[in-house]
Amino acid sequence: MLTDKELRILQLLRENARYTVTEISRRVALPRSTVYEKIKKLKQLGIVNKYSCLINFNHLGLPINVNVLFKIDSDKTKFGETLANSSHVNNLLRLGNEYDFLASFVFPSMDDLHKFLDNLGSEHRLKDTRILYVAKEMKSEGFLLNQ
Repeated sequence: MLTDKELRILQLLRENARYTVTEISRRVALPRSTVYEKIKKLKQLGIVNKYSCLINFNHLGLPINVNVLFKIDSDKTKFGETLANSSHVNNLLRLGNEYDFLASFVFPSMDDLHKFLDNLGSEHRLKDTRILYVAKEMKSEGFLLNQ
């Protein structure tokens, strides 16, 4: 179980992964060396996997944001690798229920989206797809840990 200070460090890293150890140490009232060691421990435990940034894809000319559920009749491993290697896939999940995969895609146009899905359908035996168009992102990577 994590201490309250370790949970607070995680919250601060989620808020802004670019906070320095000095900034975090000020905010949690711990010495820098202690904060450094706690972050190192969180990485070793696999609690912190990586640091990244959240992108506004609209500003990059990629206004089409969709989530697609896939049910397939072909090799699931090969299909998963195809999706994982696509530059259009932002997030990919292997599911364990009615559908096999959930992929979050970004595209510059609806035409590009549909061409991509048509190509997928011709390469793999898709049993069913369900396209969920994202009208507005309400929250992203915002889970806060209880203290």
